[in-house]
Amino acid sequence: MGMIKLPKKSIDFFNDNYPNIFETGNLAEGDWNKKVAEWSCNYTVSQHALAVNSIGAGMFALLRILKQYRAKKRIFLQSNTMYGVRTIAISSGLELCGYVDCSLDYLMPTYEQVENFFSYLDNPSECVFLLTHIGGWVNPDIEKIAKLCKNKGVALLEDCAHSLGSTLKGKHTGTFGDAGVYSLYATKTIPVGEGGIIVTKDKELYQMVEKFVMYDRFDQKLDIGVNLRMSEINALLTYAVIQETESIIKNKYKIAQEYIKACDEN
Repeated sequence: MGMIKLPKKSIDFFNDNYPNIFETGNLAEGDWNKKVAEWSCNYTVSQHALAVNSIGAGMFALLRILKQYRAKKRIFLQSNTMYGVRTIAISSGLELCGYVDCSLDYLMPTYEQVENFFSYLDNPSECVFLLTHIGGWVNPDIEKIAKLCKNKGVALLEDCAHSLGSTLKGKHTGTFGDAGVYSLYATKTIPVGEGGIIVTKDKELYQMVEKFVMYDRFDQKLDIGVNLRMSEINALLTYAVIQETESIIKNKYKIAQEYIKACDEN
């Protein structure tokens, strides 16, 4: 992988604050995780948010909970997505029951394609649809797709790996369905290295995910759980970078314009 450069403000913020983590000994489950969650709620206008160690961890946690506590048995994906989405879906224990076709216009499924897939489903209320927003673009039909899923009792999870900061009519990706997960991987829109952020409006789902990623070691009521938390050092770096989200996106647009200009000239 080539060099991924972070904003100078982010690096300076990290350098100013990391000594306190070592001085206090709060290496895990501390204030920086909370700050990441608070920022995420405010920025995306979500009711609940949780930092995890990767987008895959966030997806896995949500899917396992939906299987165990929401009686979901099967999952379907869109045909154009990362191979890792398939492995996560299968790893969750849900049965992978198919793929929704994607439009060549924007490489994502249209409402009509999703509706057509639903027509072949038995007991759709037992299903999860893991939809991926591709290339930083919001699926143009996400509002209608979300409404269809709700009417059919299908849980809609949004894979927002590419789309932290992307909106449709002022509404952020990840907030249309039951939950969404953003990626902070080094090559994604907002690069931190590793990390993920879950957002949801479902309080019960949020509470279960929050317990799941720490084994539910305090209340001890969940039967499932894995350590998928984000460390405090990673949370500090995450917070340092996500504060610069708008400037990072603005810079990406400038770079894109240079590519467009070069293509036009040739």
